[in-house]
Amino acid sequence: MTSLIWLTLAVSLGAEAPAAPIEIAPGRTIRLATAEEGKPILAADDAFTKSLSRFDLQSRLKTGDEVTLDDWRKSVAAEVRDWNDAQIKAVTESLGRLSKRLAGFELPLPKEILLIHTTGAEEGNAAYTRGTAIIVPD
Repeated sequence: MTSLIWLTLAVSLGAEAPAAPIEIAPGRTIRLATAEEGKPILAADDAFTKSLSRFDLQSRLKTGDEVTLDDWRKSVAAEVRDWNDAQIKAVTESLGRLSKRLAGFELPLPKEILLIHTTGAEEGNAAYTRGTAIIVPD
């Protein structure tokens, strides 16, 4: 359920320096991560990385050659980008509208949600979540 909420937030955004945290509900903020903050989150050991099979790694790296989890980590980290000014403006405006819509709900959101910007090449240009982060492709 929580992942669905995060993906809904990511899709509603539509979208280099990070903006200040934006409160979307009392005591709940969303913050745009820098590329340096985002890289270790995407490369972290977690249930997702533990579930990656040989085929998953080869598919994501678009190769039939032998690859390792470290190869995948390097590839994923290379796709993380900083937010540009236009993206920051668009996301900030979207989050302002979203916070008004969420005002009457008591959602089980984490205290801080990070938005990580990527090229999208690492996951088929899809928005997805890792931990308490939402990954937003170009």
